[in-house]
Amino acid sequence: MFSVMSNLTSLDISSIMLLLICGLLSGLMNTLASSGSAITLPVMIFLGVPPSVANATNQLPVLIGSSISVYNFQKIKRNGMNLFN
Repeated sequence: MFSVMSNLTSLDISSIMLLLICGLLSGLMNTLASSGSAITLPVMIFLGVPPSVANATNQLPVLIGSSISVYNFQKIKRNGMNLFN
């Protein structure tokens, strides 16, 4: 079984920096084009996270982003604002 904590404690400083940079870059990409998983998924697999765990980890930000988008769209629609002005 894959243990996240045992894997995190064995990371060296360069792996931690890689994760931080990829996290920031994927956050920026998710804000602009919603494709940050294209960065984080391969990096997590490269660092030794099993593909199924890496994929499941990437689904949480996708779910949160989609939920916020639906909420904001409904709020704009409810207030009668035109999206295409």
